[in-house]
Amino acid sequence: MNLPPQNNVVSSARCAALLAAAILGMASLRAAVNRTFGGARNAHWTELVAVASALGLLWFVVGLYVVRSRHGTANNSAKSDAREPRGNRGVGWPLAMSIFIALVMALSAYFALYLNDEIWYSRLLPWIGLLIGVQYPGFHAASRLSPCQKGGFNTGCEAYKWIPAFLLADTLAYLPFVTTGVLCYMYSKSARSLLDFVSRQFIRWSPIVAIVSLFGLLIMHGFGFDVWNFQYPGTDKWYWHSILWNAVSNLAGMIVVIGGFLLPFHLYLTFRWKGSTKERQGNLSGLTSLTIIILAALMLGYVY
Repeated sequence: MNLPPQNNVVSSARCAALLAAAILGMASLRAAVNRTFGGARNAHWTELVAVASALGLLWFVVGLYVVRSRHGTANNSAKSDAREPRGNRGVGWPLAMSIFIALVMALSAYFALYLNDEIWYSRLLPWIGLLIGVQYPGFHAASRLSPCQKGGFNTGCEAYKWIPAFLLADTLAYLPFVTTGVLCYMYSKSARSLLDFVSRQFIRWSPIVAIVSLFGLLIMHGFGFDVWNFQYPGTDKWYWHSILWNAVSNLAGMIVVIGGFLLPFHLYLTFRWKGSTKERQGNLSGLTSLTIIILAALMLGYVY
């Protein structure tokens, strides 16, 4: 049974308010750090409030449209049927789904690294190490198939040559793991329950952990506790703040990368207009959480 219309309004309003509050809160944290440690102090609060309000209003309208869509299934029991394997699809369906998921992951990782370079021009941010690591097969294949800088020219490394090889290598590298996960999710109720539980907990807590971790890196950088000098000169003892910096940086980077991988799939789940009203409200809430993670990376990620 669908929830009453006012519950749809409340759900959309809650997500919109959460998004707007997150933007203002992260802007306040960034401004506080800049003011405390002598950084830039040009925080235009009127513009920030206007932007947060506009995004919140837009999010409310889109969310209300999504959760009140009539294309959804009225019966809550339909969601369990949609997750059960269908015998007439055969083996080809899980394989096709796995290939699609692996390709989307490869595209997400590629564009995440590309956008990072375009926005910050830096490879020192928390998520860079993991992003490069998960794309190592692509870098390896592209460098072998499209060698560059021969004789001072870029011949052989045109984008139309190396990008397909790059994405194909990453897709093939992800495919065995994705296929295993898809098969477990489709044919094992215990694995499906575990994956659903882990996904719900990640979406629930990861925005908070990401914001706190990135804010912690800003504080450590302000106090000069960076990771430039790993060890005491002439000894094997590590600086305590170097260990802490690496732990917090790796945690924040892992959350941002996982959130970036999940974002396109949650976009699809949110706008496919299928399932019960409760499901669509949950999808909207999940999309809001993942969006906050990406916004945290944009607003708090650059610590230098």
